[in-house]
Amino acid sequence: MTAFTVDGAFSGFSVAHGLALTRDEVVASLAAAPPWERYEIEEARIILLSDAAAALVYTGRGYRIGEPPFVALMSSTYVRRGGRWRLAVYQQTPIPAHAPVQSAEHRSVR
Repeated sequence: MTAFTVDGAFSGFSVAHGLALTRDEVVASLAAAPPWERYEIEEARIILLSDAAAALVYTGRGYRIGEPPFVALMSSTYVRRGGRWRLAVYQQTPIPAHAPVQSAEHRSVR
């Protein structure tokens, strides 16, 4: 995510909690959020879209002290610009705490 947040060379979007946020809105929301104690990335897969675009899809788990784990299906789409990969779009769909998480073999990307 460094290319998305540090140099601002590519202004992407983040879609989370039903909101589409610009780069600046993402940075502001992260500054106001409590830090993650730890996080895990599971079932990561790369989907090549072209020579200059790829999507990373995965299940993410985040842990904050005193809160239940945050679990979501996530995707990060990257484009290659100037020889460097840049985050173009990040999307997350939270999985409710009571919902079973399907393994990658039971999900399909169309």
